[in-house]
Amino acid sequence: MPVKYAHLGKHEERIWDAYVDQFGLPDGRISYDVRLGDGAPVDPGWPNWMKAMVRALSQKRVDVIAEERFRITIFEIKRRAGLSCLGQLLGYEALMFKQDGGWKPVTLVAVCEDIEPDMLDTFDFYKVSVVIVGSITGK
Repeated sequence: MPVKYAHLGKHEERIWDAYVDQFGLPDGRISYDVRLGDGAPVDPGWPNWMKAMVRALSQKRVDVIAEERFRITIFEIKRRAGLSCLGQLLGYEALMFKQDGGWKPVTLVAVCEDIEPDMLDTFDFYKVSVVIVGSITGK
């Protein structure tokens, strides 16, 4: 079965589809499975194919990025958003800043089916948007 969105698991695909059904695709160029960061250090004596493999497997992987002319939106898709989701988004923002020099403002969005208790205020504290899509378990 072909993969609809690179890197997204079956349930994440369903959550993203529910988001797109409800809000449409975000504006700008949409990219899936975007790699950020330098990855793990490699031995300079290793063959190039091995260096490339280590880098690809150790870089951080963003679910979805929408890049507009003057803004970048980073989406993390989770069944249930919590501290790990928040930490991932904040980490991706820092890596994006390092990579692109921070000349475009970054918006962070958690797309989920549910959120852990007490987390809405925590996401809000860090100015991270949360979109809770309707229950899709039976889809």
